[in-house]
Amino acid sequence: MKIRKKHGFAFLSVLVAGSLLCGNAAAEGIPYEADENKAPETVEVSLEPGWTYESPDGTFRIDSVTEEALSPAELAPGYPTSRSAAPALSEAIGYDPEITFEYRKATEEELTDTVSEIYQVSQDTALLAEPRAAVKGLELSLRNLSADRKQPFPYAQETTFKFELVNSGSVTAKLVTIELYIDGDILFTSTLEDIQPGYIVTITWPLSKIAGTHEIMFGMFCEQEEANYDNNYVKGIFQWEDVIDLAPYSIVSEEDPLDSCYHDDTERSDYGLPAEVSRGFIVQLANFGTAAAQDVEFQLTHNTTALPTILSLPLLDARKVTTLRMTYSGITKYESACRIGLRVDPNEKLVDVDRTNNYGYETFTVNYDTERWAGSMANANALRVQITADCEAFLAEQGITRELFERAVKRWNGISDNLAFVEFYWGENKDKGYEIFVTAESTAKLFYANTTVYKESGHPINDNELLFYSGQYPYALILINKLYFSDLDKTQQLGTIMHEVGHSLGLKHAFCDDRSIVKKDLNSSLWSNSVQSHDRANINDIY
Repeated sequence: MKIRKKHGFAFLSVLVAGSLLCGNAAAEGIPYEADENKAPETVEVSLEPGWTYESPDGTFRIDSVTEEALSPAELAPGYPTSRSAAPALSEAIGYDPEITFEYRKATEEELTDTVSEIYQVSQDTALLAEPRAAVKGLELSLRNLSADRKQPFPYAQETTFKFELVNSGSVTAKLVTIELYIDGDILFTSTLEDIQPGYIVTITWPLSKIAGTHEIMFGMFCEQEEANYDNNYVKGIFQWEDVIDLAPYSIVSEEDPLDSCYHDDTERSDYGLPAEVSRGFIVQLANFGTAAAQDVEFQLTHNTTALPTILSLPLLDARKVTTLRMTYSGITKYESACRIGLRVDPNEKLVDVDRTNNYGYETFTVNYDTERWAGSMANANALRVQITADCEAFLAEQGITRELFERAVKRWNGISDNLAFVEFYWGENKDKGYEIFVTAESTAKLFYANTTVYKESGHPINDNELLFYSGQYPYALILINKLYFSDLDKTQQLGTIMHEVGHSLGLKHAFCDDRSIVKKDLNSSLWSNSVQSHDRANINDIY
């Protein structure tokens, strides 16, 4: 894309069409779904670095726009190959023509001398050949280059070139490499073996996805010494139609894998609402054709849903790739993977010669920010809780009955098939067979409640070990601090009990931008008095 340097900016059109609906599954063959009942609104914006647009599906920010020429290999025949309705850009893109070799015994006339001069092939004539006497040793030559179509050749359909390799010497050619050159750049090779003296090999080589006028040359290489090398190539100038061929070139994430939430291991000081999580992507669009495309629209897709923001580049030059470094904040949490796609010219406003390559996607792994400590509770599928009589009496003073307490603890049930609270015992029995032991006392230490987990030996797992302990522990002790717990209202008290049970199951404090039952500070707006998606995701990760 060209950016006018005199003005220092270009313009980008934006169309908005409703809110994003994200899904976790991506149906093959259904690249995206759009809401046809919502007419997009056109907004013209600047493409200066730092441009930000608040769309219904997330915040877009354009950090930079650059343009560069496609390499000769990328402009080679068959690049890119035709793709399915929902291709992955990471799949190998290459050129695999069906080249044929037909061996036959040459006639005496065909083996006569050919002139040493190699004639240039014009658009309407083939390489001329004249007789030459047979020679001793190896003598290979290429001749008679022609095409099966009339020029200008169609861009999207194959044009088959045909030429001959002649062994007019007296030695068998063991291994010959045929090389394809386009405008002087060698792009592809193929090999053939055992060309006996007096034989001709007719070679057919299909080419497609070429636009404009080019020099096509086929050369050959053999490690055996030849009598003459001047006739080892055949070439001509050929013309294809000028076309627009737009395609997504690549989608690259600046994070790999993606983290699902903002995380800095410190509680946010302002206790504000969760910040949007912006993901950096490098999106590239290519025009493989020879005609420039104006007002090129493109649209990102998230899984099977088209984002309701259509961006428009003023110009995508021929044989150029435009790179946009941008950020997008709409990645859904708790996805194990997300598929980010790119559709060029989604409304088919341009005359694009090949629609099969207008859409592509990449799948990115999404890591949920695991908040865990000290491994996991043993016997987690049949957990038993003992509450001391003194603790029960204190809870009763706060209005927390046995029923309320047990109901709060059992809210952890049903999250994982391998986790269940099955029994509660109210009394003084300190049988270590119970996995969680709950007691209460008054202490000046500044906490509402505290959890300690223990090794099989009976020794607590200390603070220095907690984050590195990956085994199982047999039981945990929850201590409720009477001195401060009574300052909380009943909702906060029940939430605190659930918070400590979460610790006993292996959850550490949630230092990310999610709402969670295990937030360190209940004054935070992200603190919850019920189990949240963050907590469920981590429990499923542990159990």
